[in-house]
Amino acid sequence: MIISIGIMTKEIAMKCGYEYVQNFKRAFKKKFGVSPEQLRNE
Repeated sequence: MIISIGIMTKEIAMKCGYEYVQNFKRAFKKKFGVSPEQLRNE
C-alpha cells in the first residue's frame, strides 16, 4: 500500500490510526529501516 501511486503518506497514516503523520513516519522507519518516502523512491 505504501508504494501505491496517488496515496499520500498522510492518508495512509490516518488509515493506520495515526493522528499525526510524523508519528507514523517515525514508527515506519523504526520497523522497516527506511522512511515511507525513501521506500517510494527506490
